Amino acid sequence: MKTVKEKPEENVQEWIQTDDNQWVRKEDKHQYWVIDVFKGPLLNAKRKVIGTAYFVKSVEVNLNNLTIAQIEEEISAYYSNGLDEIIKTYKDEWKQIVAECIAENEQYDYDRAYLKNQKKLDKHIKRLYGIERTY
Repeated sequence: MKTVKEKPEENVQEWIQTDDNQWVRKEDKHQYWVIDVFKGPLLNAKRKVIGTAYFVKSVEVNLNNLTIAQIEEEISAYYSNGLDEIIKTYKDEWKQIVAECIAENEQYDYDRAYLKNQKKLDKHIKRLYGIERTY
């Protein structure tokens, strides 16, 4: 079983906004923290749609805990040529891209708190993660 392992990195980096609704921060050489925002249906107790809301997903990805085969499985929906394609395309940033793919595969928890508008979302992610949205 091949695994991805290297010595830990000293410097934790700042949040990088990868698109309008996603931020990534490198925690260590193979560890990333991904914040992903999804605008989706707001459901009542009877599971009836009563509006829309923003849901925030926080995913910590430790590539040290995954085999190459597991990484290939996680990225297969996004890159048909697998890890080789990501490494060739993104060079030194390949681990971040893999972390983003893994985070996007994680389910949103609809039972958690939701935010009804953009202003509340912005306050929430700033308070919890220190992220200031840019538009």
